[in-house]
Amino acid sequence: MASYDDRVGRPSAIVVDGVFFQHFQDTGIARVWRSYLHEWVKSGFAERIVFLERGGSGPRIPGLPTRSVALWHRSRSANDSLMLQEVCDEEGAALFVSTYYTTPIGTPSLMLVYDLIPERLGFDASDRIWDEKRLAVEHASSYVCISENTRNDLIELEPPARGKQADVVLPGVDETFAPASDEEIAAFRSSHDLSLPYFLVVGERRGFDGYKNVTLLFDAFRAWPAAGDHEIVCVGGQHELEPELRVAAPRARARRLSLGDDELRLAYSGAEALVFPSRYEGFGLPVAEAMACGCPVITTPLASLPEVAGDAAIYVDPDDPVDLRCALDAVREPERRAAMIAAGTARARELDWRSSATAFASQMTAAASADTAAQRRAREDAWNERRCGRARKEPARPPRLSAHVAKLRTHAVRHLPPRVAAPLRALRASIRRRVGRLRRSFAR
Repeated sequence: MASYDDRVGRPSAIVVDGVFFQHFQDTGIARVWRSYLHEWVKSGFAERIVFLERGGSGPRIPGLPTRSVALWHRSRSANDSLMLQEVCDEEGAALFVSTYYTTPIGTPSLMLVYDLIPERLGFDASDRIWDEKRLAVEHASSYVCISENTRNDLIELEPPARGKQADVVLPGVDETFAPASDEEIAAFRSSHDLSLPYFLVVGERRGFDGYKNVTLLFDAFRAWPAAGDHEIVCVGGQHELEPELRVAAPRARARRLSLGDDELRLAYSGAEALVFPSRYEGFGLPVAEAMACGCPVITTPLASLPEVAGDAAIYVDPDDPVDLRCALDAVREPERRAAMIAAGTARARELDWRSSATAFASQMTAAASADTAAQRRAREDAWNERRCGRARKEPARPPRLSAHVAKLRTHAVRHLPPRVAAPLRALRASIRRRVGRLRRSFAR
């Protein structure tokens, strides 16, 4: 079946909206997309891509065709869809792929699905960003999911996805992550004054309603006989350790470090184990990265984590500190440790970005060739009516500082319980009303 642009005599482009980078630069999703873009440049597939950079937020990658467009504003999301359709038309796009829940009008879209955390864990669904996610699910003609668990959740929790093509493409491990030498590890430990053996935590420690579950490690440390001879090293996440962690294990030695990938590789390589007690992950990149560096992994048997770690990890009950204490002991046994490192290294070799990027590119190519003229017209008519009606109700131009406000609200919705996030939104609205009244009074 010919693609839409093949029928009008033009090579079909694939427009990729880099909107995620407008808000987040150093997260797992950003890592996934940077890896894909770099691999597509190396393979030549990037010649089909038109990457949309939002307001200079990047990334700018040599060899990647890039076009700058306006920043996304939650108050003008329908107008944004109309703008994206204009871009797709100008670029002769046969397919649109967003990094984070934006949609065009008539051009078919493929959605890369990271997780169903908001839906599974009960986020405040009234926030505009989740409304846009629901629209993106509905608009998509097909999906690529980053784990089988994510695919299952998509079909179960999102009725509009049922009956559409949904494939699984596992992410890879950056080649930066490889075992470090003893000399490199010793230098890293010295530079950060790490004199004790340490257990490593990577990424957010709390998450919405505590689903990241790092408190389990601190609970386990509190009564672990060997705790005084070990340390907990947290990389990433909030800049200060959460108060509840200190309360859980007041005498535990724990610190937080900010590390780039080169040093994170050394942190993995020198750790007793990565402890990743999450209750839900779309994939779990730190688990794969740790295994690639020869670092044993202790995690939970939930969501996608067994897909990533296979038989290389020790799995613990996410609610049982005693179970985790047993794992902390087990991972230090020489024979068990050696077996885990060997199994983890073998598993990590199966997760490479070149294969992942090739598989994802194949899915996009198929999706770009699947649309018929009748399907496009029907989609265009339906979505034009929906988005144009909403666009007329949106403000004529984005309010000042809305990008900063959007970032704060995203953090609030993601990391705070609804009972806390809702009052914050109400307070923000109240402040805006008061500022508006003050401005009007000064104007008089």
